[in-house]
Amino acid sequence: MDEAHENFNRTASRSVAAGGGCFSAGGLEFSVLSCQYNELSPGLRVPEHEHPYYCLSFVERSSIRTSCDGVTVENRAGKRTLFFMPPAVSHACRFGEEETHWNLSVNFQIGGAHALEVNERIARRAEALGYEIPLSGEMAFLLREIRRQGMSEAPLSTELLSHLLAALLGVVMQQSFPEALEEISGHEALRAEFRRDRLEAMKRAMWAMVRDSDPVRRLAECFELSPRHLNRIFRLGTGKSIKEYQSELRIASACDLLRNSALPISLVAEAVGFHRPGLFAAFFRKHLHCTPQEYRIHSE
Repeated sequence: MDEAHENFNRTASRSVAAGGGCFSAGGLEFSVLSCQYNELSPGLRVPEHEHPYYCLSFVERSSIRTSCDGVTVENRAGKRTLFFMPPAVSHACRFGEEETHWNLSVNFQIGGAHALEVNERIARRAEALGYEIPLSGEMAFLLREIRRQGMSEAPLSTELLSHLLAALLGVVMQQSFPEALEEISGHEALRAEFRRDRLEAMKRAMWAMVRDSDPVRRLAECFELSPRHLNRIFRLGTGKSIKEYQSELRIASACDLLRNSALPISLVAEAVGFHRPGLFAAFFRKHLHCTPQEYRIHSE
């Protein structure tokens, strides 16, 4: 990897580990999981997959063609757009043939009291935008500063990078998804979807509950049904309980972060709802019969 990019990834990793880019706004909790430069081989193809988090990326060299639910998005160097992928959107990628691909990506989650409805609103708006948002002057400025601070050796670079990441997410949300940040009154959109397709609405809501210690109670509050009745609906449709399904999402999310980020394992544990790394390691071993560190080494 390019030496400047390696330095950036080290600085950004320290910033994220210290809580960089995490902030609260309007009852929502924005949490940056990773910020890094990616260098990928010419012509590389990535098969269809889903992310358990939001992905915001800017192409600096070569190009990437992404197929998402029948929509094809092409991002290339020099094009003033950002690729924006919400969680749980199935997509496949192909990178340009001409040279090594470079992109700067920020992966983040949105939690908080109104996260279920906000995530739904953002997903609908992102689909309407074709998973591509215009690069405004403010966004371009913040990206330049993020790049500069990440590659700097200055003593305050890590702290400054934290503020810049939070500012970038704030500007992206305010400029491209203002309706998602409007005052939320209950969970009307999710309840309407529940009336159309109960099981699909519950599955989509679960993506915002990967870290929740009591997803059954939260789903019951959201859909105004008893926990017992919700669990019965879910088990009839999937053969699993809500907690079992949450465990599968946690494992999928953890594996994705272990493979595709340099996050310390303690932060991977936090991202999927474990505040003690020891509990996360025991949970991981129970499901995959290896430790998180062993999984990461084997994946590499």
